[in-house]
This record gives sequence, C-alpha cells and structure tokens, in this order.
Amino acid sequence: MDRNNRRRFSRLADAVGDAARFAQRHVLTAVLCIVFAVVISTLLLLLWLPTTHRMLEIDHHLNPISDIVAYLSTLYTALAFIVALIAYRAAVRKPKLRVRFLPESGRLDHPVLVITPSRRVDITRPSANWKVLLENSGSASARYAVVQIEFDGLYFTDQDFPGWEKVLEADALGWYGIRWSAGVNRIVHPNFPIEISPLSFGGLSVHAAEVRMAVTVAADGFRPLRKTHTVTLLPTGNEDGARLDAEHAPLPGADR
Repeated sequence: MDRNNRRRFSRLADAVGDAARFAQRHVLTAVLCIVFAVVISTLLLLLWLPTTHRMLEIDHHLNPISDIVAYLSTLYTALAFIVALIAYRAAVRKPKLRVRFLPESGRLDHPVLVITPSRRVDITRPSANWKVLLENSGSASARYAVVQIEFDGLYFTDQDFPGWEKVLEADALGWYGIRWSAGVNRIVHPNFPIEISPLSFGGLSVHAAEVRMAVTVAADGFRPLRKTHTVTLLPTGNEDGARLDAEHAPLPGADR
C-alpha cells in the first residue's frame, strides 16, 4: 500500500470512527424523540375520536377502528421503549483500562530496579526490563488508547525506550516523559490484554533516592486516569528481598 492509499485509509477510518461516536452519543436522544412523538400522536388520535352528539350516530362504526388505533399505538410505544432501553445500555457501556508493569524475572513479581554502586540500573539483571500490559476490564472495547508515563528521579535520551514517544524534557537532564499510542488499528477488547512496547532501564542513571512514576491512561470513551507509584530500588545482589516485599506490594499501574 503506497503513501497516498495509506492516507486515504487513515482518513476513512477516522471518518468512520467519528460517525460511530456521533451515533452513539445521539441515538438515545433520537429514540426518546420517537417515543415522545408516538405518545403525542396517540393522545391526538384519542382526542380526535367522535365525542359530540352529532357523531354518536356513526360512533358504532368507528369503535373497531378506534380499538385498532389504540392497540397499534400501545404496540409502537412498547417497541420504542424497548429500543430506548437497548440504546441506553449501549450508551453507558464503557471501557475500564489498567496498565500493568511486569519485570522479566521469574523471581520478582513486581517492578524493581537493581542499582549499582555508581547509581546506574544494573544492565545484567532481568529486572531492568519490564513487560507492559494494557488491560480492559470494562464492558466496551477501547479505541485510540494512550499511555503516558512521567518519571521523577530518572532521565533518559532519545535512544532509550524504543516504541515510546518522548514528550517531556528537563533541559540538560534529558527526557522524563514518554507516551505510547495504540493508533487506529489496535483495539483493546474486554478481558483480552495486549502487550505494548516494553521498557528497558539497563544503564540508566538514577538521580534520586527513589523513583516515582505517574501513569496516565486514556482512550475514546474513557476519561484520562492518572496514578503515581513508587518504584522499588535495590542494591545489586538484593533481589531476594524484593521477592519477599512483593508479597505485600500491589502492582504499580493505572486502573479504575
């Protein structure tokens, strides 16, 4: 697929997504308008039925027709009410996203950075590499998901964290904020987590006594949610202590 075709496909996908979101926001209003119109029409038909003395002579001819109109109006109202309930249920369905960080170490079950005496992340330890999972425990699929991480006490260069866009910089210290975007073609379905770009900290310098990270996750239909977590720092050779601490520590992440 050449560049022009990719651009056309991207514009078409954006247009379809915008139309779907517009329909989801306005379908309930449209159905409620239909229900209101059916109710008003029923009332007008009932008022129009002959009530004067002059029309009592033909009243017995109109009674069957009036009954049919009343039955049909009731049926239309019931159907419109059912459709409104279905539309409302579809409108309130939303994704519920969570980000999890797992080190590539069989002995550690929560994110840990092992620090050398020179205050660098030990590149020889599996805990220097984290898998990142994006989970959806909601009732609707998530589109256009975005994950942003802001580090406090850790800085890096343009070459670090491939697959992540660098978004926040502290002048001479380097970057401290990264962002991952799912794009148009990657959807996070409920109960089907996806693995996004990993994080490799090997060789990075730690500039503080502790490292904190603020994780923000957002998507179409899911308001941005931000949580801040402290990363466990251990001196080289103390990974066993991290395994014991992990039994009482929750997984850093962003959930709702």
